[in-house]
Amino acid sequence: MKSAQAYQAKAAEIERLARDLCQPPELRSELRAIARQWRHRAELADWTARQLRASHASVL
Repeated sequence: MKSAQAYQAKAAEIERLARDLCQPPELRSELRAIARQWRHRAELADWTARQLRASHASVL
């Protein structure tokens, strides 16, 4: 499983592309939507990692 940081980095890279004014407006809009998806994956990865740490801590 990828880390939340890896997903955040991917979202930031895509967001930079979306800010490029040379890109057509439709593509920029699509890139922003994809960046949101990557940020959501980052949040899920972070949540999953916290849940795993909590469950391991409760077992010990």
